Amino acid sequence: MSYVFGPVPSRRLGFSLGIDLVPKKVCSLDCIYCQVGSTTKKTITRKEYIPLNPVVEELKKWAYEGGEADVVTMSGNGEPTLNSKIGELLIQIKDITDLPTVVITNGTLLYRDEVRKDLLNADIVLPSLDAVTPNVFRAINRPHRSLDINKIIEGLIKFRDQFRGKYFLEILFCKGINDTERELEALYHAIEKIDPDEIHLNTVVRPPQNKRALPLTMEELERIAKRFGKKTKIIAHFDKEHLSTALQDFEKRVLDYLDRRPATPEDLCLVFGVTNDKLMNFMDKLKDEGKVVERVYDKKLYFQIRE
Repeated sequence: MSYVFGPVPSRRLGFSLGIDLVPKKVCSLDCIYCQVGSTTKKTITRKEYIPLNPVVEELKKWAYEGGEADVVTMSGNGEPTLNSKIGELLIQIKDITDLPTVVITNGTLLYRDEVRKDLLNADIVLPSLDAVTPNVFRAINRPHRSLDINKIIEGLIKFRDQFRGKYFLEILFCKGINDTERELEALYHAIEKIDPDEIHLNTVVRPPQNKRALPLTMEELERIAKRFGKKTKIIAHFDKEHLSTALQDFEKRVLDYLDRRPATPEDLCLVFGVTNDKLMNFMDKLKDEGKVVERVYDKKLYFQIRE
């Protein structure tokens, strides 16, 4: 089983090499908008759900084979801070690669001293806070029965005081649930206390697990962004400019790799973490532009830079 995936283009992070630290789908929440699906094990119990050693070995292999990315991200199939070895992993990654480490978390366990201590080893932490009032918190996030939203907010505030890396807070809005006047006012005051470096506004852009999760319009998000202030960004859409930049970056990586050696489609899929269909469509584009050529050697297809 593979625990390291990608790199995949991220709206905020460039090309992100992902690491799964819990099985699908172990989480402390069961958010109605989740694109991964329903939580199969709702828990706040921390343990080594996925062993550290195979994750480290996969990452070493990826680095040894010349893998390239912009960041290494703990995210994936569930809540990564449930893995009790996440702090150790963040330290070991520093011995493997100089890439910044990112933790994308729902933030529910940051009220615990040991979780905050573990995440101090990250370069970037992106917790979420979709609701502040208890009823709305239960409606949108469907938390483990022991979780208290006030304790969660206190944890987010304490971590801000301790953490010296980049701290981004994400809010995902579902129409008619957490976008009411009362909830927006409560969120605004909570954000003031948390004081993140940036506030990222999101909405439902992929098929959710619950039909009640409906998206806000861009105009509605823009009004909220204006209300929340200058540190607020809308990330709900991977806009054309950002996508173009990501594709240009991917093209440069592929061409740089082929400049060193010819490669088979299988080689490129493995190195860049893309499917064969996506890769071949991309290579067709590069061939049409005269940047690469095909050759067959020993009955295998290779791509190489056009001389």
